[in-house]
Order: sequence, then C-alpha cells, then structure tokens
Amino acid sequence: MTMTTQHQWESWIGRTQVQRDMISRARLAKWLATFDTAQPEDGTVPQGYHWCLCTPDAPLSSLGEDGHPKRTGDEDSFMPPVPLPRRMWASSTIKFLRPLRIGDAISRTSRIDKITEKQGGSGRLTFVELSHDICSHDETILEEAQTIVYREAAPYDAPLS
Repeated sequence: MTMTTQHQWESWIGRTQVQRDMISRARLAKWLATFDTAQPEDGTVPQGYHWCLCTPDAPLSSLGEDGHPKRTGDEDSFMPPVPLPRRMWASSTIKFLRPLRIGDAISRTSRIDKITEKQGGSGRLTFVELSHDICSHDETILEEAQTIVYREAAPYDAPLS
C-alpha cells in the first residue's frame, strides 16, 4: 500500500460524535472491585473511570479487526478509514475540572482535531488526534486530548519483541 495524501483526510478534521451515558452505582462497584478499592464515601468517582463511559454499542458483526467499530468512510463512521489494521492508544492529556459523581448523566463530545501520516522504523503510521469533552448538567467536567496511532500488523510468524 502506498501512503495516502494528507488532503484525503481534510474532510475528517472537525468531525464530531456525541455519546451519552449514566454513572450507575452498580457499574461503578464492578469497576472498583477490579482494583479492590472501596467506593468513596462522598459519592465521587475515581479518576480514570471516564474511560468506561460512552463505549460503543456496536454489534459484533460491525466490528473491525481491532475490536472497534469498522472504519468505513461513510457518514456514520466517526474514525477515518485508515487502511492500517493495528490500533493503539499513543497518549492522553487529561484535565479533571470537577469530580464525576454517582448518578451523573454524562455526554461526551469527541472531535477529530488532526490526522498525520508518518513513516517509522516499524513501517507506516497514521496518528489521529482527538478531543473529548465530558459534560454533566451542561458543565464541562473533564477534557481529554487523545492520540490514537494506526500501524501495519506484524507478520504472524514474527518473534515477540
């Protein structure tokens, strides 16, 4: 495969997706049990729990090789149709503006800010930079800048590194 042009990705910059969720006591208890941690008495939710919110509810048949919704390139697809199969979380910068609380109704607005292609030592790479704003009661309570990287898959017989 040849590298695509940056021009191909221009129409994806600024694309947004809004998802909604609720912080329930029962789901939080399961997450806390994973870490053998007690629920805070003040009703707040530990930092990091936001990654359990607003997850895709895509049917199994609509998932790609990476376990995420397929990147089709149509209007319903949020992530761009990067032709590389391996998706990895490269980084996040998070601003916690106020604690999440049990019972909060959450909306997460995700936006594609930038798409960059590079050639690295391991092959082709495509970086997708996202912004996530998490709100409750029309108040932004968390901001996250996240970078996802797509790369070529390692050959099946490649030795572990």
